Amino acid sequence: MLAVLAGDGRFDILYRILTQDAEEHFVGYMSYMDWNHTVFAPTDDAFDDLSAERLDELLAGPPRTLTRVLDCHIVPELVPEDDLKPGQLHPIQCEWTVERGADGVRVGQARIVDPDIKASNGIVHAVDTVLVER
Repeated sequence: MLAVLAGDGRFDILYRILTQDAEEHFVGYMSYMDWNHTVFAPTDDAFDDLSAERLDELLAGPPRTLTRVLDCHIVPELVPEDDLKPGQLHPIQCEWTVERGADGVRVGQARIVDPDIKASNGIVHAVDTVLVER
């Protein structure tokens, strides 16, 4: 999973947060071959859309705040885009509504911009918005 995020070029901010700013357990978990989770990965553009104050708040706040935000992007099972049915989706934290429409699949306020990126231990869906509880 981490190799996919690092090598793609669209997830540099997320990769930095996971490997430098978040609690260290993310690197360990995401490196296990049998992890098999789905990550709704905000692109760098998604992070750029956050206000500077909001991003600073997430990065400088208590580690548990950042962990909770990251956990809102991770579903503890493999969920290809075709299996995302309208209704509720339950990541490790949070709960999002899945909608299908003319503009594609939305999870919460995020639109999947590139689905089903395969990793050796999971699936990545690139999303255009950082999923933060309001």
